[in-house]
Amino acid sequence: MQADLETDVRRARAASAHAQAKAARQAQITKYAEETYHVLLEQVITTCAREAAFGERFRRARLCRILRQWRDWAETQREDRKAAILERQAAYESLGSMGLSSSSFACDPTPVAQMERLDPFAADVMLHQTERTKDHFYASSTFLATTARHLAQILQPTSSSASSIFQTLISPSKNAATPSSKGAFEWLKSKFYPTDRDAFVQDGVTFEADITGFKAQGTSVGLMVLEAPLQTWSTEQQRKNAADARVRLEQFARCVENLANEYSPGLLIVTWEDESLEEVTERVS
Repeated sequence: MQADLETDVRRARAASAHAQAKAARQAQITKYAEETYHVLLEQVITTCAREAAFGERFRRARLCRILRQWRDWAETQREDRKAAILERQAAYESLGSMGLSSSSFACDPTPVAQMERLDPFAADVMLHQTERTKDHFYASSTFLATTARHLAQILQPTSSSASSIFQTLISPSKNAATPSSKGAFEWLKSKFYPTDRDAFVQDGVTFEADITGFKAQGTSVGLMVLEAPLQTWSTEQQRKNAADARVRLEQFARCVENLANEYSPGLLIVTWEDESLEEVTERVS
């Protein structure tokens, strides 16, 4: 009986010690979990604050850069405007000294608020002309129609059974270092391609257009359109642009030398920059 009692006591003490140890471990785990949570939370808050601070510094620096560029641009515009006014005044004085002042008219710069308003009819005419210019700019096949209108009478077949084809080859600048945007080239393509059909026929002459890779050339190439790459200040990109243009010009030259071709093709260089023919040829050569 005494032995059983001692066994029960030991078991009770062991169970109590186990429960106390378990509670202590649970308390320790809870403490460590809370400490770990606060450490991780502080790290996350620090990271977010750092990213927010860096982002704010970047936005402020970009804003300052934009403001400086805008001020420089505005100052340049003011200087250009002053120079234009002085040049115009000098031109008027020169005309007056030659006795031509009666045929000139004064057009001193007048603030917009002080300008005389157009009458409704003149305003309607100006708006109509502006709308026509805009519609013509975005209209498709205008270059093709102009080419056909000027060349159809010259290329018109001599007999009703005969047919004549005039093909335009368009060479894009997509492989250059600074190619034009997709929208710009799609606009150029739409100007030479017929609308909703494969070819444009006028006075018996079929006018076709193709974006050429020079893998299969026809014998009716009459016009070759070279799209010049965009300007760049990078010397490496300039070399790559010139090399790409030379390759395309050499391919054009082989097309010109093709004795089977019916025409002596003309070359049209299309540039998206404000530059003369001498400037663009020097840039792509």
